[in-house]
Amino acid sequence: MVRVNFIVFTIYHGNPVMRLISYIVIAMLTATVLTSITTIAISDNHISMSNDPKVLIVKDALPWNDIGGYAIEEALTALGINYEVVTSSDFGSIDISKYKVIIIPSDQPTSFYNNMLNYIDKLTNFVKGGGVLVAHMADLGWNGGSWTKSFLPCALDLGHEILGIDDLSIVTSDHPIINGPYGTLTNDNIDNWYNSAHGYFINIPQSSLILIGNAEDPINKPTYITWNCGYGIVLATLQTVEKAWGLNYEGGKILLLNEL
Repeated sequence: MVRVNFIVFTIYHGNPVMRLISYIVIAMLTATVLTSITTIAISDNHISMSNDPKVLIVKDALPWNDIGGYAIEEALTALGINYEVVTSSDFGSIDISKYKVIIIPSDQPTSFYNNMLNYIDKLTNFVKGGGVLVAHMADLGWNGGSWTKSFLPCALDLGHEILGIDDLSIVTSDHPIINGPYGTLTNDNIDNWYNSAHGYFINIPQSSLILIGNAEDPINKPTYITWNCGYGIVLATLQTVEKAWGLNYEGGKILLLNEL
């Protein structure tokens, strides 16, 4: 494990001796920079921001590669929320009881979705116990992966029809993800993301609240839904959220910040 810290130091420009000493100190600290602000711990397939993470991101690949690949991390950092990142292979050995939120990014390889099927009980217990699962389920992106079976708690029959959609409509305008602390989504700012959604959900839980859907039939072709499961909640979308963040689309920025 590597620990990287940052400190603030002063270079004494007025005194040549002190300036030389400062340069030597800088050189010595190049490999191990010390910080009093925050700590990043890095080990195999495991990244931690601070010693008290509240959010766990589970991913095997960067969604949309370099366009939005770190969108979720950037949004969490902007909000001052601590997080950890693990792969699907390591998820089974992680104690998830210390987290409040688990996030699954879009556009993962097929092996990721297959691995997550092994953790249905673990995810269900987490959500039923009061946790929040944010599932960005847009597949067939730049990593080429797809899912055919749902691993989402209280929604094992959930499926999706694959379709490139650029015309969406808001269904529940008063929901905090739609009209939240970081802005308001509109039918205009969620459209034309070069495929705003990669399909729509089918066989959704009966208790689902539909937030957004395909404009031609938003109720029967939902693209963003949420439902309660025990004491917790699941947020699920087929919209290309991280890509929209990476392309600096207003709607993508608002959506991602509001849902976190």
